[in-house]
Amino acid sequence: MLLIAFAALLLLMAFYSAFPETSIKSAIHIGAIIGIGMFLTIQHNWYAKCLKYLLLFSMVHILFTLFSYVFPNVFANIILPLLPGEISSASSLFMIYDLYAGITDQIGRNAFYITVGISIILTALIAKTQRVSLANVLMLTLMVIALLLTGKRGHLASNIIAFLVVIVVYARVQGKNIAKNLLFSIVTISFLVIVIIKIVPETATPFMRFITAYNEGNIVGGRTELYIFAIELFKQKPILGWGFGSFSGFQDTGTHNVYLQLLCETGLVGTLLFVSILLSNILVTLKAIRRYCRFNKMAQDGFLLFSLYTQVFYITYAMTGNPLNDGFILIVYMIAMSIPYAMSLPKGSKRLDNYSSLIDHSRNKAEVYL
Repeated sequence: MLLIAFAALLLLMAFYSAFPETSIKSAIHIGAIIGIGMFLTIQHNWYAKCLKYLLLFSMVHILFTLFSYVFPNVFANIILPLLPGEISSASSLFMIYDLYAGITDQIGRNAFYITVGISIILTALIAKTQRVSLANVLMLTLMVIALLLTGKRGHLASNIIAFLVVIVVYARVQGKNIAKNLLFSIVTISFLVIVIIKIVPETATPFMRFITAYNEGNIVGGRTELYIFAIELFKQKPILGWGFGSFSGFQDTGTHNVYLQLLCETGLVGTLLFVSILLSNILVTLKAIRRYCRFNKMAQDGFLLFSLYTQVFYITYAMTGNPLNDGFILIVYMIAMSIPYAMSLPKGSKRLDNYSSLIDHSRNKAEVYL
């Protein structure tokens, strides 16, 4: 009901927007993605194949990112000419500054594509649905290198926060020592990053950008003016806002903060609805994890941890990015949040008689996961 209310609010208020054409298109776009998410919540056992395809998609971008770093001349002379002009020119420009967009036109977009793969592999290893083998550790390491090569601070920080939250939640559910698991995870991350930076110096870029921004007193990356403007717009229309998508009409750019964007574009009503959606989905996911992941004997653990990881990443990254405007990020969020709902289909459902049948089916199809 919250999803329906939010989509309806965006569409209804679009007709009263400062930029109605933009608002209507944006509202329809978001509404369609929300509809996909709602449809997935009532489907049976779709997530195994879905995550497999998402992983393959992510691996393509990871490999091209690494290839562009290792063989920059070959990438520039052979790969880039095959891409659309705007992508080719943007990727070339980023490479000049030791930032790698791969086969996309934005380092931020590439960073999220890589994040999808990291979230799938990492949560599978945590849940032990995949063995902690040398091959899997090497794959994860290459993913982290690719992410660092994009130079995106927000994606890096959001990944770290999501990882630590998953570690804490999973340890608590299984009755393990939370402090011990958290300390081990922090030490492991730190050691891995130090080794990676020693081997590939360019991977230090996002950390250097953090240090530079801090020293210059501008940790938000020059977005202060955008935030101030969003707050001023909110003050003028605090209840229902100026219409979804209108901020870019005023500034020709996004707010780089979804919560401020919604405050100025949908007012308090839209913002509270959206935050309620995020929180309710997190609560449902945590409830599902407590119910199904207690004994670490089910193939579903990895799926639920992926759901939690992606949702925490989305909530965190929304503080510095525009994931509500990016259709692919929103779709991945909807996929993630749908998993615990689909896994908890009621007894007697035509799609799922009971949870036991889901366990049996997933065990038979466990290799499909990765």
